[in-house]
Amino acid sequence: MVKTGSKINRKLLADQIYETLKSRIISGEYPAGFRLKDRDLAKEFDVSSIPVREALRLLRSQGFVNIYPYKGADVVDFKNPRYARDIYEARIMIECFSVEKAIKNLNSKIIEDLENRLNDIRKACKKKDYENTFIDSAFHREIIKAAGNPYISNIFDGIKFQSPHFDRNSINQDEADDAFISYKSHKRIFDCIIAKDIKKAKQEIRNHLTHFMKARVLSD
Repeated sequence: MVKTGSKINRKLLADQIYETLKSRIISGEYPAGFRLKDRDLAKEFDVSSIPVREALRLLRSQGFVNIYPYKGADVVDFKNPRYARDIYEARIMIECFSVEKAIKNLNSKIIEDLENRLNDIRKACKKKDYENTFIDSAFHREIIKAAGNPYISNIFDGIKFQSPHFDRNSINQDEADDAFISYKSHKRIFDCIIAKDIKKAKQEIRNHLTHFMKARVLSD
């Protein structure tokens, strides 16, 4: 339980509550439609309603909850096809921009980090570790990080956990082989980055995310 104190920074307190609530949403403890009430949360965390409301506003800014005046908030339905399509379109825009910046910033450290994440995907495919969604995300996160823009990194960190493939219970082997942790797909992106082919790198990212969107969203 988060405890208040006379010298505790209110912003830091709101951040702690935000991280806790986000973790519960990501883990599925708070399912789609789950109602988050200011008073109940303030009582649980033993704080005033102010940091709770700040935490909820931050969650809303990253698309995790909807806020209704005088009614609190509820968790967004990430499986909704329209919502999921919006998430993928945002990821395509962010990742295509980031890969161009990453290529312009390319150095041995970026290459090494990307190669390490690519090897993690290869090992996961070999072991058929289809439920480890963070392996796939880590590769994309390295591209975002290589772009060198912390604001974009923060936006991506908010979006990535909302992608439908983070619903572990809905993953099956065919989807995993085809679109989830496909080593070949990520390897093509990596090769384009190494070759400093911006146009092709963007196209490979667009193909990768669009294919997954069609497999998991448009078919719903």
